Amino acid sequence: MHRPATRTLVLAACASVALAATSLAYATHVVVTLPADHFVAERPRAGFFATLGRNLGALGLLVAGAFMSLPGVPGQGILTMLIGLLLLDVPGKQAFDRRLAGRPRLLGMLNRVRARFGKPPFEAP
Repeated sequence: MHRPATRTLVLAACASVALAATSLAYATHVVVTLPADHFVAERPRAGFFATLGRNLGALGLLVAGAFMSLPGVPGQGILTMLIGLLLLDVPGKQAFDRRLAGRPRLLGMLNRVRARFGKPPFEAP
């Protein structure tokens, strides 16, 4: 019979793998579903309540990611925080996104993911 500590470690490892797979799948979904002109087109700001709801969800992901970054807590904390930052809607975020997407290595990586799913590459900012 297994000791309780071993069972707990196995459950924690399984939870960590499941959360990592979920985070990776969600990040891939976001990259694939964005329009090809996402980093060059101006996007109109959403209404107050839509922005509030989106920011609350993004803050929830940031807090959850920070919690998952603690030692002994299963999950992909940094990836979850990055997804939260992507969803955050604050002034100046589009300029920040464009600066990040302007890096050739990052844009190339994003475009390879999109190509794997048959999507056109992002337009360079």
